[in-house]
Amino acid sequence: CCDDESGCSQLGRQHSKVNTSSQTATVSVTIFNITKNCVGSTVLAAPDALQFAGSVPLFLSIMVLNIILHSTTYALMTVGCARTGARSFRDWWLAVNGSRGIVALDVLLFINGLTSLIAYVILIGDFLTKSFEGLFPSLTFLHSRVVNVWFATLVALLPLSLLRDLSSLVHASKLGLACALYSAVFVTLDFVSSGRPFFESIAPSAFINANADPMSAIGLLISSAGSEVLTPKLFAELKEGTPKKYTMASIVAEVFAHCFYIAFGIMGYARFGPSPPREDGNLLANYSRGSCWELFAWLGMAVNTVGMYPLQFAPVRDSAIGFARMLRQGRHREEKTSAALDDVEFRLCTVTLVVLSVILALQGVGLATINLVKGVFIMPLLCFVIPMCLYTKSAGDHSGDWTHKCSWILFIIGLLVMMDGPCQLFARYSPGAQRQAPLSLRSGRIHVENVPHETFGTLD
Repeated sequence: CCDDESGCSQLGRQHSKVNTSSQTATVSVTIFNITKNCVGSTVLAAPDALQFAGSVPLFLSIMVLNIILHSTTYALMTVGCARTGARSFRDWWLAVNGSRGIVALDVLLFINGLTSLIAYVILIGDFLTKSFEGLFPSLTFLHSRVVNVWFATLVALLPLSLLRDLSSLVHASKLGLACALYSAVFVTLDFVSSGRPFFESIAPSAFINANADPMSAIGLLISSAGSEVLTPKLFAELKEGTPKKYTMASIVAEVFAHCFYIAFGIMGYARFGPSPPREDGNLLANYSRGSCWELFAWLGMAVNTVGMYPLQFAPVRDSAIGFARMLRQGRHREEKTSAALDDVEFRLCTVTLVVLSVILALQGVGLATINLVKGVFIMPLLCFVIPMCLYTKSAGDHSGDWTHKCSWILFIIGLLVMMDGPCQLFARYSPGAQRQAPLSLRSGRIHVENVPHETFGTLD
């Protein structure tokens, strides 16, 4: 990410001078937070990604490609943030482009974040209700989604969202990853106890009726296993952070996170086969015995999702506060991007956004259309297209080095992912097109984490 070691050191010193007081995160804290942000509820759709890939070797190759793409993006983003002293995605834009186009970025960040928050609330309600019905059959008040959602909000979501620094969320990240690990172990042990032959279950013959679609596998994994939006903030909080130091931490985190996707994907597909008949979108929905171990897996994924909420909340709050300040100050006045957030403003915005996400989730908001747009357009923009444009402007005239070439490659990949989605939708829904199984609609272009209620019907 730098031309030489001295260049990295210089960028690190520039970064440290700007943000010394807020650099509270160690490398291990950064690794845990990046990993947790990548291992969300979409990990339960990993068997669908494997089915889209059409074979285990191609699935693993896509995993490796995904790690390379995201890690390279992190590296270039941290160079840009170190040069500008940006503490958030929004700050980086303002440092490079000023207020020009900032409203459009705020809208993108707000829609992307708020829909994710609504999805997490829906998931938490679904997972908690499913587990409590089996674990506490006599406590009927725990069988209500409304009660469970508000309980989780008051006990966990709101307190965690009120924390200013992402480094403070490391314990929640560790707990969430431990719960996800339990669910992965449960899926693995259940397959072992089923007696199904492992190699025959994932052999090429097992994918004959899989309707392979590798681009959907790439789109699903790119959209779910990255932390680009949080990178500027995580980098700003890293102690003595340099682009090289952060990039190494992100590589470890990405490898760790993809191990979860590999475990859920291969073991889930080996256990239940292709969809249909396997229920797509949520691997746990295929278990119906109601054992305590299964119910603990549901509970564990609820806790895991709780850990996702505050990580995704920070960019939404930053955009909302920044946009509100810009309206107060006027569009033609310079915005003070480095000023500390006013405590009252910070708390009021946090409470308002948390309550808003809960109310919308409990209203049964139909997220299919908006999340289809999010998966096809917003995520490629925020993961690759916009960061690479900002990096090119931040780095200055470096048209001959490899980082400049990498930025253009990532920019083109983002555009290709954006172009592929509408093409698939046209092929699927154009007049005369043959409707196939809804797998690629649920798990390919729409974030599966945002439509669980459409998968197993717990909202109605």
